[in-house]
Amino acid sequence: MEYTLQLTDEIALQKDDLATYEGAAFTGEEYYLTVPLEHSIHIYGADFTFFTSCTCPHAYAAICYDSINYCFWVSDAQQHNVVYCLDSDLNELQCFYVQMNLTGDIQQIAYQEERDTLLLSYTDGIAEITKNGEFLHKCPLPLPVCHTALPFADAFALIRISQNMSFFDIVSSQGDMLESYDLPLEGVIKDMLWDHDKMATGSSLCFLLLLQKPDGCCFCRCILKPCTCKQPCCCEMDCKTDCICKLLSSIACMEAALSHILNAEGEKLQRAIALSDSICELLEVNRSIIQTITNVTMLEQVLYAKLTAIQERQNDVSCE
Repeated sequence: MEYTLQLTDEIALQKDDLATYEGAAFTGEEYYLTVPLEHSIHIYGADFTFFTSCTCPHAYAAICYDSINYCFWVSDAQQHNVVYCLDSDLNELQCFYVQMNLTGDIQQIAYQEERDTLLLSYTDGIAEITKNGEFLHKCPLPLPVCHTALPFADAFALIRISQNMSFFDIVSSQGDMLESYDLPLEGVIKDMLWDHDKMATGSSLCFLLLLQKPDGCCFCRCILKPCTCKQPCCCEMDCKTDCICKLLSSIACMEAALSHILNAEGEKLQRAIALSDSICELLEVNRSIIQTITNVTMLEQVLYAKLTAIQERQNDVSCE
């Protein structure tokens, strides 16, 4: 089944000053937005009206709400890989250092209620840890430009930012790209939250994007829903063009992933030549690289066949 992503409305966050928000969490009643430059957290009601601001001892950036223990988990913008636990009054309860072999600082934090664990988003992957900092699982990403990720069934929904363009992706727990959608937004995406109230009333996937614009911050509501259009087409975009664009976008993502794989194999060979003094080890590395190249070549043939099919059927695609 085809799906369409719609940006339904923007909700401006009314406050006197133009705060620079970094992270957002929703407790079911209130929104908590971090302002690391001010060492504060701003609290908004469920109707997005400003309630109060709390001064914090550290520059909290990423934030999520723990719905089992009724507390918050936050990262520190000034201390690499440090995570704090805050109670419902935003008092610090504990902190720990995350030892992680991933690129950069923690981008965002999400709480995974089904497993009672935390998901840490990094530029090139997603890490699952316990609530005392113990490493559980690492999910590498096919396109390493992740900004924020949320648990979604047995997969992840994430925001990917690449070359000044934003995408909403669904990635498997093994790091395979399942779906990808363009986000034609003006401004900088800071965080993403599930819009559970909207999802409770229908079958669509609804989420909120915290968006920083020159004139202030807002939430943008997005809906991913099945395309049930009939002739004449009722979609925002012509279905024929939309289907072709999605196929091409999917192929482009796969091509980019294959490029990363080949680059990694080249680096593997260079390291092996530089570090190994055994011909047997070099031959084993070489055999592994040859197998990878063979697999990539087969995938390239599949992608070429898809492009050929698109070309042949371009004038025949219709919305059913």
